[in-house]
Amino acid sequence: YSIRYMKKHSDDTSLTHLLTKKDSIFIPGKDDSSDGTWKNRGTALHQLAVQDISDISAREEAILKRLHTMFAAVPLPSPTFNGDFEQSLMRKNARLVAERLWSEMRRLEGVDLLELLGEPPILHEAAKVGNVGLITTLTRTDPNLIWKRDGNKHYIFHTAVLHRQENVFSLIHQIGSMKELIAISVDNNYDNIMHLAGKLAPPERLKIVSGAALQMQRELLWFKEVEKVVPPSCLEERNRQGLRPRDLFSMEHESLLTKGETWMKETANNCMIVATLIATVAFAAAFTLPGGNNGDTGMPILMKRTWFTVFAVSNGVALFCSTTSIIMFLSILTSRYQEDDFLVSLPTKLMFGLTALFFSIVGVVFAFTSTFFCSSTRKRHGFSNGLQFLPVFYLSLYLDGCTLSYG
Repeated sequence: YSIRYMKKHSDDTSLTHLLTKKDSIFIPGKDDSSDGTWKNRGTALHQLAVQDISDISAREEAILKRLHTMFAAVPLPSPTFNGDFEQSLMRKNARLVAERLWSEMRRLEGVDLLELLGEPPILHEAAKVGNVGLITTLTRTDPNLIWKRDGNKHYIFHTAVLHRQENVFSLIHQIGSMKELIAISVDNNYDNIMHLAGKLAPPERLKIVSGAALQMQRELLWFKEVEKVVPPSCLEERNRQGLRPRDLFSMEHESLLTKGETWMKETANNCMIVATLIATVAFAAAFTLPGGNNGDTGMPILMKRTWFTVFAVSNGVALFCSTTSIIMFLSILTSRYQEDDFLVSLPTKLMFGLTALFFSIVGVVFAFTSTFFCSSTRKRHGFSNGLQFLPVFYLSLYLDGCTLSYG
């Protein structure tokens, strides 16, 4: 906040009144002069609108405090955890400040709250960043605020759809049948809420998941989710350019569709090369068994050893999973790459192929390790016990990769 401005007016105005005045918040902008000129950005409540002020329960706060105490003496993870703990408390305190400010603003006499919060539109600013905490705080005491539009004739749900804020959009289910009025309303360009869902997401929301193909899937899922709350007639309405929502979606996502096809083909090609190498190694290992074969019976010499059984199972898993992943990646390369293919078909094939490739790599590692122990005459209990943690290690890598890719 502008401490300079507060000190200047502190003799005739209370702090609460200062924070609820439109000219109380001044933040330096790019066009500021060197003489200390400040730019108007609304009230203090407007500044909290663009922050994360989600509340935490008393139980969650108690758990965080207990973990904070436990990890306070740990040198490595404590800085990161302490930062998360402090951010959680800051969000809670910001929520309390917003509630107090809103309570004081409603008590002011001779003040038009709709005018005070309307420029800039505070609920729409909160909807852009997904600030559900402020929206629920304001609309709980004044439900009429939810019907306020911005300069483009957008309700907060239109803004949430345009900026891909699912937490804010989910609030539409709490207003009952009135959501149909919001669904059929149009803006200055005659775009309804489905047209806004058909527009390309902002870059910062699009990059939540990695890979153009998975971004295209997320956009399709968002379009289908908004479609569930609108009447069928909204899908046939045309905007000022004469476009239906699905036509606008195809036009806006044409570039992303092309990038998704390229990304999917490159990923499938690279993974198929690795799968082919693993299949070749596993197939050759099946005919060059560790210890060789008995010349009289043709049976493996080390067949009765436990590690030989581990080798046989691991090598079989590697061969089976690698050939399965090759088939999946070939299926990806021969797909049509239509819009709807990115919704279920292509991501499912990619996930199945990557999973099979992952298990084939694990199988090769265990086959190599078991061959080493099977051929060795010395017992290495310590090293063999350490192998028990390999599945946990590989599983953690697999889950981490899935989290980074699919969000």
